[in-house]
Amino acid sequence: MHMLCPECNQELTKGKTKWMCEECGYMRAIETDAAAEELFFTDAFEAFYPLLAHEYHILYEFVKNKNYYGALLEYKDIVEIILKFPTLIAINRLWQKDGLDYIVKELMVLSNDG
Repeated sequence: MHMLCPECNQELTKGKTKWMCEECGYMRAIETDAAAEELFFTDAFEAFYPLLAHEYHILYEFVKNKNYYGALLEYKDIVEIILKFPTLIAINRLWQKDGLDYIVKELMVLSNDG
């Protein structure tokens, strides 16, 4: 890939982190693809629980397409899923536990009564 300097129209030299113009000293950062394979655990698309794998894949697609606002919202959804499932499992275990007081069960019921 060849790039031309916007100031003097000479060819830019590619360094490790930036493009440089040897003629006028212009520098520009090299754009990197944030969705590079090494940044995402792509095995998760198949290995994680289906709901989490699906959301993780959507996050990958957002970052790959440079939709960072969408990626931020998707990241929030993933964190929400990770936090909610253990809580729901704990509530389920409490619900099934013998000897749980009737009032406690009533407090745990989500209803539209009121």
